[in-house]
Amino acid sequence: MDKKAQEWESFWLEYIAGAFLVIAFYLSARGAYVGTTYAVAFLIGAILGRFWYTRIKKKMNTLYISILTLAVLLGIIMGSIGTDRRIIVILYAIGILLSYVIHKEKWIKSV
Repeated sequence: MDKKAQEWESFWLEYIAGAFLVIAFYLSARGAYVGTTYAVAFLIGAILGRFWYTRIKKKMNTLYISILTLAVLLGIIMGSIGTDRRIIVILYAIGILLSYVIHKEKWIKSV
């Protein structure tokens, strides 16, 4: 198996999650319903919680994921007009922590 096929096999979920992330962020920014923004913040946090878990499990550098986490949070906050930013931060953090714990406790099989 060539290198690109191995990479796809290892990280297919991250690629698909990234595509859904773009779609969800667009819907959140364009949506008139505040709950959409909150749901997207939680789901993006959950995706990043999985990224954290895979990076820590493989003993990879976590600096990049830290920067990505802060940049995404700032992007959500800047794009959320008319919402309570504290709720966004709380749901984002809950999403990250919940996803990390779910993967660490092996409730969901991961890489």
